Amino acid sequence: MEVNVMYKKMLVPLDGSALAESVLPHVVAIAKAFNIADVWLLGVIEPIEFHAVEPFSWADIENLRKQHEKTVEEYIKHIAQRLEKEGVAVKSSVEEGAVAESILKFTESRGIDLIVMATHGRSGIGRWVYGSVADKVLRAAKTPVLLVRSNAST
Repeated sequence: MEVNVMYKKMLVPLDGSALAESVLPHVVAIAKAFNIADVWLLGVIEPIEFHAVEPFSWADIENLRKQHEKTVEEYIKHIAQRLEKEGVAVKSSVEEGAVAESILKFTESRGIDLIVMATHGRSGIGRWVYGSVADKVLRAAKTPVLLVRSNAST
């Protein structure tokens, strides 16, 4: 049985952890092997919830959200530069919402052919419990998902 597999658009969700970044060598290898034109790096900002003793104004919360968004954008830009130095053309996006749902929505809206992500990246900018995110994406995605298990520490 011959299978003709062609990937044109790859999505790489990142949370800032070493574990999430452990997929990057695989991303480079796959992008080069399949001559993938669009490698998307995705950062997701979860809505901020506050349970503070001192009251915060909406302006304070919005300022924190903007700072967090800027941090995520700078991180994604840094990773993009690393991949571009290795000859991979990269695009990036930062979305806001629940992580797994944002990944799935982005995948559908951009026509992604392959999602590449790490399992068990439990720390990072988004404070994702990445194992559960990976599980949700794996179960709900309509496109192939490559999960990379790593020995990197968080």
